[in-house]
Amino acid sequence: MLAVLGPTASGKSHLALALAQRFDGEIINCDSTAVYRGFDIGTDKVPMNERQGIAHHLIDVADPTDVYTAARFAADAARVIGEIHGRGRLPILVGGTGLYYRALVRGLFPGPAADEALRARLTRIGDRRGNATLHRLLLRVDPESAARIMPADRKKVIRALEVYYATGRPLSAHFAATTSLVAHCDVRAIALRLPAEPTSARVAARVDRQFERGIVQEVRGLLASGVPREARPFGGLVYRQVMEMLDGVRGEQETRAWTIPEGSTAVDAAGAIHSDLARGFIRAEVVTYEDLVALGSTAEARKAGKLRSEGAKYIVKDGDTLEVLFNV
Repeated sequence: MLAVLGPTASGKSHLALALAQRFDGEIINCDSTAVYRGFDIGTDKVPMNERQGIAHHLIDVADPTDVYTAARFAADAARVIGEIHGRGRLPILVGGTGLYYRALVRGLFPGPAADEALRARLTRIGDRRGNATLHRLLLRVDPESAARIMPADRKKVIRALEVYYATGRPLSAHFAATTSLVAHCDVRAIALRLPAEPTSARVAARVDRQFERGIVQEVRGLLASGVPREARPFGGLVYRQVMEMLDGVRGEQETRAWTIPEGSTAVDAAGAIHSDLARGFIRAEVVTYEDLVALGSTAEARKAGKLRSEGAKYIVKDGDTLEVLFNV
């Protein structure tokens, strides 16, 4: 199985299509918002007429009011991977939701039930003293989870603390004892990473395209159709900001500008993919912008035959047949 991991606007979809064409693959979505029907523009789902005949799986498989969990994703993805193997093709997992990816390749543990009183108490601490205080609490009891979870991600910080106080063991210890649903697969992962400057420009261009395509009208239509404001997918990037705009928190231009830094920050978080890489939770070949330039755009690389097209960058891994195409 091949996995293309990475944050917002890093080019995952284009890379996945190129790889699927090259290696007779089928694509499996690994984005927690794209699983929901009707949430199309904000997730940049690849239109049917641009999929080049490549089968795409786990897109539009849940109603907006469903609670599509990481455990459900892992089970669905494992089933689809088996079906793709049965057809003699290569499964290519594509997305930026780190929890979904970890649930599939590392497994999940049956965590304790929610402790609403504890959650409320921790929430009050966060409200009074800030997210940094909650994160410091986590750092004391579970440094591995603290390294993986961003301080601003209060929901995940509180859940990690809740697991520790309920079980007496850190969340990271529970994860270490889990079993992968694809242990029988040889998983090759590629993690895309771009530096801050091109990332901000790409996120800005993406946000502008989404507004031009009608993201505001899409949100209004979903609300008018009866989708409740509390539905999970409304918490996704862009959707959350548009909801605030419709509530009068800010105007359209300010909303566009406000979304860009959040999207750029998500590039570093990316569902904690890159911090997971650093901690060894995810094993992947990290492809950076500098790698692409060094391997694909220099005169020496052209002479060596590593650049086969003026409009694209290629990376050839020594000793492997994997050829990675990435449009920058």
